[in-house]
Amino acid sequence: MKVAIPAENGYVGGPGESPEVEVFQVTDGRLDLIEKYRNPALTAEHTKGIFMIKSAMERGCEALILGEAGAPAFNYTKGRIKIYNGNGMKTEDAMNKFVAGGLPEMTGPSEQGHHHHSI
Repeated sequence: MKVAIPAENGYVGGPGESPEVEVFQVTDGRLDLIEKYRNPALTAEHTKGIFMIKSAMERGCEALILGEAGAPAFNYTKGRIKIYNGNGMKTEDAMNKFVAGGLPEMTGPSEQGHHHHSI
């Protein structure tokens, strides 16, 4: 299974703001970082997070670990890909928790239209 994480300075971020996306392959409880790429959301003007999510799905990812997700993300992913909450976690810690079955699935939007920006 492939899992994508929007990443900023080694931490799980939001799909519309994080500078890069990390893709992990999970096989028989083992995880490997197989790709890092520039987040396409950075050049989008509207619904930025959708661009990151779409890019992950096009790469065959079956799950996302996000720091936050708004209503557009849930509307776009419903029935297509699962979203897990990795808010505040390092990407590798979030993946280890995901593999162990301890990362909670997001069931609704976690942010209400405001975006956090790092300097």
